[in-house]
Amino acid sequence: MWCAAGPGTRPPAAGNEPPVRDPDAQVACPTLPQQALLYRLSGDKNPLHADPRYAAGAGFDRPILHGLCSYGIACKAAVDALLGGDVTRVARYQARFAGVAFPGDTLLVSLWNEVDRIVLTVHTQERNTPVISNAAITLRSCA
Repeated sequence: MWCAAGPGTRPPAAGNEPPVRDPDAQVACPTLPQQALLYRLSGDKNPLHADPRYAAGAGFDRPILHGLCSYGIACKAAVDALLGGDVTRVARYQARFAGVAFPGDTLLVSLWNEVDRIVLTVHTQERNTPVISNAAITLRSCA
């Protein structure tokens, strides 16, 4: 039972649902087989991302990609595809981790350009499994 807000309470609704239409853009973002090892340079030394035995003990075939690495790749894809590379347009970014990616997977980022935000989802291209859902980038006006 989920009880972060107290016994018997339910989590908030997911929100940030994509519109019921085809995405305005899709970006395929390949990751490197050594991507998780490179991302460790950010300071995250969790063995889940580097040690095959540790990953197996957690129920994975092999080490997984850091969630924040997937999160960053998806944001960069949105900024490059829909904002002309202008990172100053990003006011807020929120997402839900929906599954795992493995180093070497291609992340398929689907983007919906809304009036004041970009809604996005991320799936692995090879396995068609969700990685990030219910994500939105709130935009600053370009004034």
